[in-house]
Amino acid sequence: MADGLSKYPYLDISDPEMRIIRPQIRSMEVALSMSEYMNYPYSKRFWNNISQLTDCEVYSIVMDRSNAIDLNKIKETVSSALKYYRDMIQSIEPFNEKLYVLTSILTYSYKRLLELMNHDLQYTISGRSIVRSCIENYVMTKYLIAEEEKHKNIWEEYQYYGIGGYKLISERYIENQPELTNSHINFEYLNLLISEFQNKEFIDMDTRYFGKGNIRQKFKQVEEDDLYKYHYDYDSQFEHGLWGAIRESSILKCNSAGHQFHGIPDVDDIQKLPDVSHGLVMVLTKHLSVIKEVFPIPSEQIEGDSLC
Repeated sequence: MADGLSKYPYLDISDPEMRIIRPQIRSMEVALSMSEYMNYPYSKRFWNNISQLTDCEVYSIVMDRSNAIDLNKIKETVSSALKYYRDMIQSIEPFNEKLYVLTSILTYSYKRLLELMNHDLQYTISGRSIVRSCIENYVMTKYLIAEEEKHKNIWEEYQYYGIGGYKLISERYIENQPELTNSHINFEYLNLLISEFQNKEFIDMDTRYFGKGNIRQKFKQVEEDDLYKYHYDYDSQFEHGLWGAIRESSILKCNSAGHQFHGIPDVDDIQKLPDVSHGLVMVLTKHLSVIKEVFPIPSEQIEGDSLC
């Protein structure tokens, strides 16, 4: 390497020896630049001065919207099915816990769809949060159906597991009495919901994920691991505010070499994200098909007839 360094300034770029010397120098530069003990005061001063002499050249990524779809079709499809199941609960099977729980979970996803449509959230961070929520609802639906035979009443267990989470929050508040000005949480109402059907003293507080294992295992168990790897895990980056999601959604790029192509916080909300509509339609379609396997809908009801 020492011989190569001494020859490097005098060899022509086409010299065969340069094929060995140049890669060695590049690799050495990379290794040295990664060392925490290296200090480059001149280099830092140089780039600092250059950056002050040049202007930012800001750019954002423009997303292709040519494949955008109309969400009204999936909205009408899910709405029609939900109205049928709601009428069943009201008129025929008011005590069917399975029908009640499955319909309620899908209703939650439907309301998230309405949020996305009513506020044009297809290209936003919130849109990804909505898709993630709908995916989790779909996977939980498949899990509950698959595990039904192993539980005395998994439908009631699932309800009280969620209510137990509310109880944990409510009891913390009652015990500590913190000063929460204009909180969006109505703790009095929370306390009423907990004891809606059973005294709260008899409700367990379980901080583990419902059922055995974590959410990833649920995806595998219901044979939806690809949905986790290529959709849910990505959307979770936005839900938790991890740097990849921050970089994609909230940082613009400077195209100036004098600024070393640094990032610029997108305070003016210029950067939009790819449309989530196709993914959301896919998830809701799968979700609805799973429920229809358990509770089929007659063809005449699909056309809009009501049980009432």
